[in-house]
Amino acid sequence: MRRTLNNRLIAIVVLFTIHYSLFTSFAVAQDMARRYDYFFLEAICQQEKGCHDAAFDLLTHCVEIDSTRSEAYYYLARYYDFLKNKDKALAYSEKAVQLEPDNVTYLETLANTYIGRRQYDKAIDAMEHIYSKNSEREDVLSLLVQLYEQQQDYEGAIRTLTRLETMEGKSERLSMAKSELYTRKGDKKAAINEMKQLADQYPN
Repeated sequence: MRRTLNNRLIAIVVLFTIHYSLFTSFAVAQDMARRYDYFFLEAICQQEKGCHDAAFDLLTHCVEIDSTRSEAYYYLARYYDFLKNKDKALAYSEKAVQLEPDNVTYLETLANTYIGRRQYDKAIDAMEHIYSKNSEREDVLSLLVQLYEQQQDYEGAIRTLTRLETMEGKSERLSMAKSELYTRKGDKKAAINEMKQLADQYPN
């Protein structure tokens, strides 16, 4: 009977320890979130006042408090870009996207950073991800056409023009662009056929 009582006491102590540990962890996480939010909001306030040095320091402190939140990384990336520290700007922008991969604002900023560094292949990946989130954005497709051309990926550019046609309908502008790309890739038959399709659709 004494052994049973001891076992029950041990079980109670173990359960209490587990519950206390969970409660403590939850309290610490809540305190961390409150501190992060406080300093982040203060950073934005300082930014709005034009106090950029203070905003920068506060955002850096936010990252020190919680390195798993994306917002501070995004704003710090913009500051580093302004300070011409391109490597830091890229690293922080990539970190923001890593933490929140479906955030379109972060993705657009990262894509523009890649374009500025002539890393067109990575810019394409970012823009394609943006398009996968919103397939009604003609501006994204137009930029993708240019990026694929920069990479001399004519098939990718033609495929993207076809997506634009699906949105806008066939037009002389798009058909001429596709025909030129077919010519560049050495497919004269496809280039001629593209213009023939346009003529057949709009005989007058």
